[in-house]
Amino acid sequence: MKIKTLEEILKKKSSKTEFAILTNLENGNSEIYLPGTSPKGEFSKYADEIEKFFKSKKNGVIENSEIFVETYIKPIKVIIVGAVHIAQYLVDFAKSLNFEISIIDPRGYFGSEQRFPDIEVINKWPKEAFEKIETNSSTALIALTHDPKIDDPALQYALKNKFYYIGALGSKKTHENRCQRLAEAGFTNDEINSIHGPIGIKLGGKSAPEPCPPPPTIIASYSFFGSGFPHACCQFSCCDKAFFIRENTEYLFFIFWRNYLNMIEYSMISSYTYYRGRMGELV
Repeated sequence: MKIKTLEEILKKKSSKTEFAILTNLENGNSEIYLPGTSPKGEFSKYADEIEKFFKSKKNGVIENSEIFVETYIKPIKVIIVGAVHIAQYLVDFAKSLNFEISIIDPRGYFGSEQRFPDIEVINKWPKEAFEKIETNSSTALIALTHDPKIDDPALQYALKNKFYYIGALGSKKTHENRCQRLAEAGFTNDEINSIHGPIGIKLGGKSAPEPCPPPPTIIASYSFFGSGFPHACCQFSCCDKAFFIRENTEYLFFIFWRNYLNMIEYSMISSYTYYRGRMGELV
């Protein structure tokens, strides 16, 4: 790789620009690909395949060629509404997945630097807070407060701006009431049904960290597989141990919780047939 190309790559990474590196494995020639542009020279005839790799956020060699595509994308931006106790565990887990995290909570005694060190905490109401946050259709939102005065404006903003993942904590009754309020505010059934709720996993747990793993893992799976990917399938990229089990066309996800006190740890369940139906389901 030429030094000039390498310098350009470093600049783009530091500025969080999305791009891909195209490399001919036969001769070592490299080129930087930017979305919305056309590859040049020897890479031009693979324009469609390169675009597909980039849009799917995957790396690999184009079929029947020696062209390797390596994509560089921005970290997933996750906005957590509510600096509640569960948010502390959620943030710790989400950071391990390299998410860019912001927390919104107008209640300063919850959203403090002491409780959330090295995390952007905005002590404003959602309407004001979103004026400070750059969002787009690749942003995810997780609402945790159970308070309509805080959660609802954030959910409405996320729906209007077509966030690619929207989740809200609460009981089924709380979610029904939430959906009713959104319908009264003029949102369609399709828009309301795009909200994942109640988020969490049925493990019978009681303590704060126990419901929190699914949202970041589902967000990660959406990033790689899109919104059509089955809700029952989640991807963990940075945790103790995690995995997918594929049975025919059905994806099964199983979690074994090894530490209930202060860390979220996971390990594989080898005899998954026994545990099937006993570990709960994603909701």
